[in-house]
Amino acid sequence: MVSRARVAIVGPAEFKDKIMPAFFKKFSTVMYFPSESVKLSVGKKTTAIAGNLDIGTFHYVLLLPKQSKKEFYCTLSAILSKRTKVSAPKDTLLYFWNRPAMLRRISSAGVPIERSASISQDVAFNFIKDNFKFPIVLTTPKGKEIRVNKEETLKDVLSLFSAGHTVSIRKPMKNAEEYVTFVSEKETVGFKVVNDKKLPVKVGSDISSLAQKVRRKFNLDFCSIKFIKKGKKICVRDIKLVPDFEAFFNVSGKDVATVMANEIIHKITVPDISELFEKTITGIGKIIDKAARWVSNEISNLRAFK
Repeated sequence: MVSRARVAIVGPAEFKDKIMPAFFKKFSTVMYFPSESVKLSVGKKTTAIAGNLDIGTFHYVLLLPKQSKKEFYCTLSAILSKRTKVSAPKDTLLYFWNRPAMLRRISSAGVPIERSASISQDVAFNFIKDNFKFPIVLTTPKGKEIRVNKEETLKDVLSLFSAGHTVSIRKPMKNAEEYVTFVSEKETVGFKVVNDKKLPVKVGSDISSLAQKVRRKFNLDFCSIKFIKKGKKICVRDIKLVPDFEAFFNVSGKDVATVMANEIIHKITVPDISELFEKTITGIGKIIDKAARWVSNEISNLRAFK
């Protein structure tokens, strides 16, 4: 059954073909707006417009944000949240672009996090040299991980970071399993990474329960969380707002875009057409009744005047 709800998706142009086929099957009206096409207006009238369409008039807006446009997505979420349902609230987005704050918030939910450190790029070389043994893994502001095996190559790697940007450092964990999960309100799916090879796996209740804790802590409809498991110890390594659609489908056989569409249907309440018709008829009836009483009163006044 196709829902009458109107859904908008805002994200990079390259995600459109990965997500739209699933949404076309579930919604009669679904529009994909590349972030470059959306114009934000803040002032006397606060709007988010794409072409001649007001995105705030849709019943639900799914955000697929990129790091390079963090200010845009925070503002967009703030504007839309006042008028419609949005997949990621503004306050949550702010955490995702401040890795130390994000990890602290995860820890505050009682979920273990992987040991790491964050330091300004300007002083990172000496800090790493004095506090870490090689090899190490650096995480760029865009979320890309770079393994550094020798001190001699550290300066070259750090030169890739803009001055003043935060560098996140961690030690590789030996003999640990990496699990990449996609988390929604009703489902947790994932795959395992062993020696850089992605393998299908059924996510256990231990990882699933932690994943749901993290999702609820950030008040998200959907997210992708990377876990590290060594023996019985499980901790969060990273969390992203946009899943790797292709990897989940190719490895686990799960179309996470379909999972999103199915769950969004239940998050939206669209008035039934018969209810709208009944309310419209009732409203028209009241107007006619008021008009009839007004005419009757005016006629009575004219007779009294005569």
